[in-house]
Amino acid sequence: MKRYFWLLYLAVITVAAALAADMFNTYLSSRLAAPLAPTQTQAKNTSGPLAQRAALAQYEIINKRNIFNATPPADAPEPARAPEPPPPPPEVPVAPLQLKLVGALASTRPGAQRFVILESTSNPPGQAVYQVGDIVQQAVIADIRPDCVVLERGGSRQELCLQQEAGTPPAAPAPRAAAVPAPSPPRSEAPGGGGIVRVDTGTWRISRDVLLENFANVGSLSSQATVTPYFVQGQQLGFRLSQMRSGGVLQQIGLQEGDVLQKVNGLDIHTPQEALQAYQQLQTESTVRLNILRNNSSTTLTYELR
Repeated sequence: MKRYFWLLYLAVITVAAALAADMFNTYLSSRLAAPLAPTQTQAKNTSGPLAQRAALAQYEIINKRNIFNATPPADAPEPARAPEPPPPPPEVPVAPLQLKLVGALASTRPGAQRFVILESTSNPPGQAVYQVGDIVQQAVIADIRPDCVVLERGGSRQELCLQQEAGTPPAAPAPRAAAVPAPSPPRSEAPGGGGIVRVDTGTWRISRDVLLENFANVGSLSSQATVTPYFVQGQQLGFRLSQMRSGGVLQQIGLQEGDVLQKVNGLDIHTPQEALQAYQQLQTESTVRLNILRNNSSTTLTYELR
């Protein structure tokens, strides 16, 4: 009987081994069939905080540079043309000034004042004395010359000369080679005629028109002589005549080189303003008495107007 026990043991071991092998195969098959669960690993022994996730805007440069040529650049537009400047506005012509230059006094003495006598040709007419910088009919007097005045208005300049109204262009001077013969002297310049008669050594009978045109207005004397202010110790005491025109009206009425005009009918003519006042009164006077200084002596010349 003992002889068969080892066979029984062997059979039991064989069955147990077979069962164990079958159980192991079943377990292994179940493990291989199930999906593997994701695992997360974390770095160990790190010395600092983990890097933060970058914002999406930081990757925009990749799209701009188009490194993968995903969006080829569009054709560059043509540069915009600069707009053409608007045409300049048409120039508005400046209305001519209604003025007439009656006389000008522009001395060459350093620091001496310059004056002009302007007559308004508009309604009402009138005369006034002006200096550089004064305003007349919305025009500024920019410069005063012996025979002209320069007016500035609206950025443009206008020159007004003797015997010329504002707004009238001056006549172009004739070339010397083609100069026309000089006109015959006016009657007022003829000795003993032309409206001037010498009565005695200090009295003349003269046409009123001749006197008013050539004498009474100090500014108009510039066509007959050089008129400069006469100063004594810094005070103006009249007007000195120099460079007188030979045979002119001033010589015919008894005036000489170097005479200083000081009074007319008792009115001082030390300044252009006073000369203008005397000129306005002479238009109705029948006798004119002119006080002059000649060779440091006072002299009176008398004129009978007719």
